[in-house]
Amino acid sequence: MFEEIRKQWLISFLVRFVVMYALYLFVIINFQLSEFLEIAMHTSLVSLSAFTTYHCAYRKNGTKWLLLLMVVLPIDRVWNVVQWVRDGAFSFWPMMVLFIAVEIYFWINCLKLYRVNTLYQVQNVR
Repeated sequence: MFEEIRKQWLISFLVRFVVMYALYLFVIINFQLSEFLEIAMHTSLVSLSAFTTYHCAYRKNGTKWLLLLMVVLPIDRVWNVVQWVRDGAFSFWPMMVLFIAVEIYFWINCLKLYRVNTLYQVQNVR
């Protein structure tokens, strides 16, 4: 059971990572070459965040980083949707729906992995 949840989390993590990079590539196509440094820096931060999430949550069976993600991600995503609506980005609604669906799928799997990692930590203390 634990390994199945961990496997499901890893799949959702990889799906989220690929979808986010695909969305960033879509955005990059619309930018000027002069903004390349900003895009490269943003991409580096996303990669660092993804590695930190994988290492802390999956490899080390951690709970603190997962808890932080489960609190920050919904707040950030609601803020993103509010910004999209405010900016009138309704032409990108299929992308928004995909973005939100992937985030919900990932968040649910983070919650499951958090529970598994908490149980794992309790068992290792005994």
